[in-house]
Amino acid sequence: GVTLMDVPVTLRAQLAESGFDWASARRLEAYLEQVSFQEGEHLIQQGEVARDLYFVERGVVSVYLELDDGSRVRLRTMGMGTVVGEMALYLGQTRTASVIAGSSTVAYRLTREAMAEMAARDPYLIAAFHEYIARLQSERLAANTRSLEALLR
Repeated sequence: GVTLMDVPVTLRAQLAESGFDWASARRLEAYLEQVSFQEGEHLIQQGEVARDLYFVERGVVSVYLELDDGSRVRLRTMGMGTVVGEMALYLGQTRTASVIAGSSTVAYRLTREAMAEMAARDPYLIAAFHEYIARLQSERLAANTRSLEALLR
């Protein structure tokens, strides 16, 4: 049968659902670059300097820890409407994990340069964007805390 994962939902609709108003979502799209990945391709490579983040519009991506012996451990899998790569970008650090497409994936890339341009041209939009990322991080932290509490019971 058709699952929710098969329903094409635009990035703009996904952003609107997570707190962006339509006008802001539309303006944000001007700073994004659409990219496609085949199954098995890296969106993000562990160890590289962070220069961008990705909004996953369609498809599935997995976060992996790549070990010294060449093996990898899957940390989590995420579908459409998720953002990856924001932490290292905000912290100005190298990537602590890899993100690999688990299926044919369409994502939108926001570079550090595009963020700087957004900050200069559209202070309201960059503020809304930072708030969106902060909310995302808070939700992830809350989910991790719940998982940890469940493990410790």
